[in-house]
Amino acid sequence: MALARVWNDHPSDYKEMFKGEMIEIPGKKYVEMDKYDAIQFVGQYIPVRKNDLGDYINHKMLRVEVLPDPTPKVTEIKCQMCLGKFDTEKELALHSEAHHKDAIVEKKK
Repeated sequence: MALARVWNDHPSDYKEMFKGEMIEIPGKKYVEMDKYDAIQFVGQYIPVRKNDLGDYINHKMLRVEVLPDPTPKVTEIKCQMCLGKFDTEKELALHSEAHHKDAIVEKKK
């Protein structure tokens, strides 16, 4: 699950109902949520509201920061001849030279 931070760039706290839950973000702080929920939350329409004095309240000054995936992506390097798995290209080249030398095709110059 990809995580994202929803930042409140406004100095005052922000509150909004989202999927049946009240989301509260303090001023100049963030909350973490699922990336797709964060995008939907920021894009959710709310009408402009005013207090009794006619001042606008609930300024929506939110932005989404997508966090990098904490799990490293593992790329498998496989031998096309025997489907052996290797950690590096160098290991694959040494394996190919040792076990599949007769199948190696030279590149034309």
